[in-house]
Amino acid sequence: MVAEQRKGRSRGGIRERDGVFQVRVYVGTDPVTGQRVDLTGTAATRNEAENLLTKFLAEKDARRAARSKVNFGDAADRWLAQLDVEVKTAHEYAGYVRRTLRPAFGTVPLSRLDAHAIESLYAQLRHRRRRGAAGRC
Repeated sequence: MVAEQRKGRSRGGIRERDGVFQVRVYVGTDPVTGQRVDLTGTAATRNEAENLLTKFLAEKDARRAARSKVNFGDAADRWLAQLDVEVKTAHEYAGYVRRTLRPAFGTVPLSRLDAHAIESLYAQLRHRRRRGAAGRC
């Protein structure tokens, strides 16, 4: 694999295999599973492969590339299981996850959970709270 170099370290690479250019950039370790995470892709020409490599490196540098294949629900379960808090606090957190977060994000992969999705949930919760308060008057 031909690797792009920066300060002596390999930042990614391109290799030709069966007439197709394969691009791979190591971006770190999945924070949930502990497994290696790479951005990979293919291109028909060397020029396209170099452009893809540049895109992957920029994504890595922007720290948007740490991806997990785990969905939010599974990650929340693991988080709740390892909490080191009082029993009452853990029970309250589990309730928030069960009632609010899991219905909204349960099957969403962590890699797709972004600020827009979270802001959308906040907006829905604010809307429901206002409707509920208006109904009680």
